Amino acid sequence: MSKIIQIDNRFFIKVRSKKMVNFFEIDEDDINRVSAFNWSLHKTGYAVANIGYGQNGFKSTILLHRLILSFPNSIIDHKNLNKKEKDNRSG
Repeated sequence: MSKIIQIDNRFFIKVRSKKMVNFFEIDEDDINRVSAFNWSLHKTGYAVANIGYGQNGFKSTILLHRLILSFPNSIIDHKNLNKKEKDNRSG
């Protein structure tokens, strides 16, 4: 499972890619849901987790911000429209 780090009153999930470590900010309320998965950095810059296999046998994944907002198949984006800030708070 991915590591959660607390700095003051802010919470971050540690996400590894092949070349670096990234930290994505999350709300305290989302810690249990988010920490249940192993997160990695997708080539698009988003945090992604494997959530199992579909009926077709292909790997099923979910993006961190979609899990937090409970919108697995809808069009959504970050509140500040900036994925590079890695801000995944829902409020």
